[in-house]
Amino acid sequence: MVMWKNWKRHSKAPYWYALIPDHPNATSKGYVLEHRIVMENHLNRLLTKEEVVHHINSNKKDNKITNLELFKKRSHQKFHGNQTKNKCRIKLICAWCKKEFTRKGNDVRYAKKLGQKTFCCSYQCNGKLNN
Repeated sequence: MVMWKNWKRHSKAPYWYALIPDHPNATSKGYVLEHRIVMENHLNRLLTKEEVVHHINSNKKDNKITNLELFKKRSHQKFHGNQTKNKCRIKLICAWCKKEFTRKGNDVRYAKKLGQKTFCCSYQCNGKLNN
């Protein structure tokens, strides 16, 4: 049984919204995130506030049920935390001891923007390099 149907679509970057004024979780203007509606229809129940709908292919406007996955908030945070840890690390060579180490990509980009040209694996190596 479909709980919600024939809604008007409204685009507000980066998501699609559904105009369903009688939905219990609608905004004051009657909008609900469309991917939540698609998942509710699929499960035939309302989602709890602890449930998050994840877009598998990262396209937040692709609301086909095959692209959606249901998570608890905490599990979703862990999922994205693990992705970030694995994806955004940069391998560097220590300017003093020549050992390979990793840093967060954002840290390295910011340091380069400030003019830093060399990187060290530790405070000790950095101190030796600068003395």
